[in-house]
Amino acid sequence: MTNTPAPGDERFAIAIKTFQAFEPLVAAELRRLGFTDPAEDTRLVTVSGTLEDVYRLNYMMRTALRILIPVRKFIVHSPDDLYRKIKKTDWTPWLSADSTFAIDPHISSGLFRHPHFASLRMKDAIADQFTERVNRRPDVDPGSPDVRFDLHIDAGNRVTGSLDSSGTSLNQRGYRVSGGEAPLNEVLAAGLLERAGYTGRETLYVPMCGSGTLAIEAAMMTTGAPARLLNPQFGFMKWKDFNPDLWKQVKARCDSSMHAAYAPIMASDLKAAAADECRRNLVRAGMSDHVAVRTEDFFDLKPTGESGMVILNPPYGERMPLAEIQSFYRRIGDQLKRHWAGHTAWLISSNLEALKHIGLKPSAKFKLLNGSLPCLYQQFELFRGDRKSRLQASGSEADSTP
Repeated sequence: MTNTPAPGDERFAIAIKTFQAFEPLVAAELRRLGFTDPAEDTRLVTVSGTLEDVYRLNYMMRTALRILIPVRKFIVHSPDDLYRKIKKTDWTPWLSADSTFAIDPHISSGLFRHPHFASLRMKDAIADQFTERVNRRPDVDPGSPDVRFDLHIDAGNRVTGSLDSSGTSLNQRGYRVSGGEAPLNEVLAAGLLERAGYTGRETLYVPMCGSGTLAIEAAMMTTGAPARLLNPQFGFMKWKDFNPDLWKQVKARCDSSMHAAYAPIMASDLKAAAADECRRNLVRAGMSDHVAVRTEDFFDLKPTGESGMVILNPPYGERMPLAEIQSFYRRIGDQLKRHWAGHTAWLISSNLEALKHIGLKPSAKFKLLNGSLPCLYQQFELFRGDRKSRLQASGSEADSTP
């Protein structure tokens, strides 16, 4: 099966690559952007769209890692079979002999000893096709190619060869002066906000803010700023059919949707160096007017209003003794119970044992990865009074009686 992107209003398949467990978040974001047909797969969501949509999705999407265009799908039976079928595909709509290209392999098939062996067979097939046609071959440039392809072969030996319209991973927003000790991936931060149901209309607190990724992503969300506002460079700009006029129109429309923030965002960190770094990154992002940054310990922090949302990414305790990290998490729970009633708290951690010491029952929990670390992302509804009194006041306890 061949899927060929075309200029104008012709529609073709577009695949949005994301993190594991982020597929529903991507689908929801796509619906907000006007797509009615998102289909979820593993780390991938597919829609139909136009070349204009490819430009727009790269510029706007917060929960996407890459925007791919599947070019060819087939079943493969051996490495040589992959070579033959790739070689039969016409690659000249995107490549010339003067182009450079690279291949990103994602291989689960037992037919290939190593992912790079599969990418080598694809590279040879493309290069040999050009040699036979024009007696010249395009060069491979893994670092900064003119055209980047994505090669996916699943455990059932199903092959998808895709054109990568993004070029670099879309988490590279361009606002980070430096990354701090362990910065959150920008797409992960956006996904945490999406999963928490952040709308921008509630006061948001980001204690332990580090370099400020969560606060900056929240500010960009609430102001409608395109995700790649500061880094509008994409792989599709090197394509043979790149339409600079269409890109300017898309960018102008997206930029015109920006607006003032709806509600305050407050970031804080115990370390003055981290708070200063957060401020620098906010200035670079153009979001310093929308986030108030303080140097303050979370255990001294108090909310300014009766309700809001607090999102915590505390230390996971890799360098802390077990008793110390458990005590630290217990203090987090105590602080939330005593001072944050009326608010909703979310907390992400890979330390599942320490999470048990929060002392609060999560109202929701989600599994996800922070880099290679399996994490739990938990929601805590912080009510006033004890649970029994709340249930009696709402009539819930009577309703649950047999």
